[in-house]
Amino acid sequence: LVIIYCWGYLMLSLDLPFELLISILNTYLRCKYDSLERLCEVEDLDRENLQNIILENNYEYCSLCNQIRPKN
Repeated sequence: LVIIYCWGYLMLSLDLPFELLISILNTYLRCKYDSLERLCEVEDLDRENLQNIILENNYEYCSLCNQIRPKN
């Protein structure tokens, strides 16, 4: 489990357990970022790797609702 708190910022790691990662990402999307692309850019996350993690766990990013959620 890798969550680093540094100088008042929460630094994300894609190595977090999936449920925790999605919870944090959705909180960021709800409160701080208007898109997954912007979140990845600002938080320095590998968008392609994150997308693979999301898809491997049968989730998807909905740009309309700006949320990562289970596939229908």
